[in-house]
Amino acid sequence: MHPRRKPLRSLWLALACGCGTPPAETSTISTGSAATTAGSAGTLEPTTDDAEVTEGTGDTSGPQTTSDPQTTSDPQTTSDPQTSDAQTTDDASTSDTDTEPAAPARLRDLWDGAAHFVIDQAQVPIGGSGHREAFAVHRAELSPTTLYLYHRCFPGGVPQICLSVSDDDGASFPIEHGAVVSPAPGHPFAVAPSVAWVDGAWTMVYEEGGSPEGTYWATSADGIAWTTKGALDPGAPYRATPSLYVFGDDVFVFYAQRDPPNSDQLSILFSSGPDMGSLVQYGGGYVLTGGQPWDSGSVSMPRIVFDDGYHWMIYEGATQNLKCGNGPAEQNVYGWGVARSTNLITWTKYPLNPIMQSADAETCGDDMPQPLLLPSGALYVYHTRDDAAVVQRQTLMFGDACGAGQDPPNWVEKNQQCLPSCGGLGGAGCYQSKDCPVNHSEVGASWDCASCCD
Repeated sequence: MHPRRKPLRSLWLALACGCGTPPAETSTISTGSAATTAGSAGTLEPTTDDAEVTEGTGDTSGPQTTSDPQTTSDPQTTSDPQTSDAQTTDDASTSDTDTEPAAPARLRDLWDGAAHFVIDQAQVPIGGSGHREAFAVHRAELSPTTLYLYHRCFPGGVPQICLSVSDDDGASFPIEHGAVVSPAPGHPFAVAPSVAWVDGAWTMVYEEGGSPEGTYWATSADGIAWTTKGALDPGAPYRATPSLYVFGDDVFVFYAQRDPPNSDQLSILFSSGPDMGSLVQYGGGYVLTGGQPWDSGSVSMPRIVFDDGYHWMIYEGATQNLKCGNGPAEQNVYGWGVARSTNLITWTKYPLNPIMQSADAETCGDDMPQPLLLPSGALYVYHTRDDAAVVQRQTLMFGDACGAGQDPPNWVEKNQQCLPSCGGLGGAGCYQSKDCPVNHSEVGASWDCASCCD
């Protein structure tokens, strides 16, 4: 038995997602076989989600010390998913002691009920303020503690992409490079950067407003001076919050698109290929849609890391639509959560989503999550706080906020608090909006309601 795992919580999680623990002998996906290549979109067949991927790495890293950066281990992922499971399985040599292991808590520990997210930095020390995402890249080839943080900034009042640099694992960002990617003339913004090492160059995908396609891209030799390339897929429908992900020999770009067309709801799909110039949209449709109450209105900002045999997606969801505003007319509530997959097509959502959610009346809430997976296995998630000014960083730690007898679905942790369910409070229903209706009888805060339980 895992020394920190609560038996009832772990059992409920396994039953809720229908997944359980992968068997010892699992089907494998060879390096690169999870990708659709140019001319073969839609040919990828999904496999059982809980059969672990046992070959290949998700490469979002930069150049390494070897001559071939495409085949070296990834600073943001573990280089050997086969050996990483030893840190989370019930091995008698480690699990029967009370000694804290040196290994950090992983996403699989979260999934198994043995870990939770905690605030690591209440305010990431970067200049400026405003509602903004912050995408971190571990530049291990420069130093073991160097992080490049690409974040939204507002020079001249125009949302653009700025770069701040840390040499102390993100404790401080004393080097400010200012705006490194700006929107084209006539376009109102360039935001939502996602950066990876692709074909011998740093590559960024980002969202550019005012364009028909939405998803743009740029390249750089050093991660500082960028050359914009224009629309990634000229003529495509508007695609928002793109994410760049390299796995094996293939490049994936995940993004959010209106579903159905012309609606105010977003779902997630992807394009893939052997390089940035040969991307083809997956022919099987959307791979992640809303469905849980907290994300039923929209899902977007997909960000993916590979660890412990799974692709893990950290994403934002909203209760009503894609809109983000304030005032009584705008009642949409954002939060963020986790999903996992073995094939990048079939995704299983974490049953205890959302991790964070806020019904703050003046902002979108806690949204725009950006994960950073370090070589040690430690995970950081940068996200915007509900005050619309602060970027916060969270990490995983063993344990949770709920005490003995506080088990799901009656008790679930959200926003670092152990909250009861609405039904457990004696309520009849949830309100998935910022404000509670007038003349209602609120019985208290619950984990499954965005604002109040009545």
